[in-house]
Amino acid sequence: AAALAANTTGAPLLRQCAGTGNPNKTDSLYPLPYCGQPYKPPPGDFAACFEYVDEACCTGPQSAEFKKKADLLRTLLYACPACFDNVRALLCVFTCHPSQGLWAKGIEFGMHGGWCSIEKAELRVTSEYAQRLFDSCKDQQASGSFTWREQTPTPVEFLRFLGAQGEGVAVVIEPVIDDVRGLSLPTKDCADECPCLTCRAACEQPPEYRLGSPLDCFVEGNL
Repeated sequence: AAALAANTTGAPLLRQCAGTGNPNKTDSLYPLPYCGQPYKPPPGDFAACFEYVDEACCTGPQSAEFKKKADLLRTLLYACPACFDNVRALLCVFTCHPSQGLWAKGIEFGMHGGWCSIEKAELRVTSEYAQRLFDSCKDQQASGSFTWREQTPTPVEFLRFLGAQGEGVAVVIEPVIDDVRGLSLPTKDCADECPCLTCRAACEQPPEYRLGSPLDCFVEGNL
């Protein structure tokens, strides 16, 4: 699993969930409030977020619902693999991480299928992590001719978009900046994986010329 930061002591992270899928239903659009310990999902039950297959706060059907959302996001973020990987890692932590309860909690609830379910959840992240995540995605085209930095001009607005109600999304995510207890994940730099068209930082990388390139012929005295 990815490294996470919730404190500066280096102590092991507390294992505690904030919600989980309904074990009596194959449809897990709405998780149930659950403040207990994570558990080991049944073998072969996961469709996504495989890094948490040994210990998780989500069920197999939840991971299947997550995969649907990830497939939808891939169509929006496909042009920059680093951006998509960073977003996927965040949403997997929110859905399945065994320490999910350190950063997430249900704040709005409703009845679905006769069960009290989470409809909206708070997700605490550090400002530095939110900025890194946003920076890896902001130069991609969002819709029409607009980039994400134009469509969602701040890290919080971008995170709010990722967690907004829509196709494949039942639980609305409300991001909260918390530099003391917030989630902080490592992120991939878009300049390392994405073309200049989708990452301005990649345009600023100096080109590397191999020996024998035409530029080697343009030396003083041989013009």
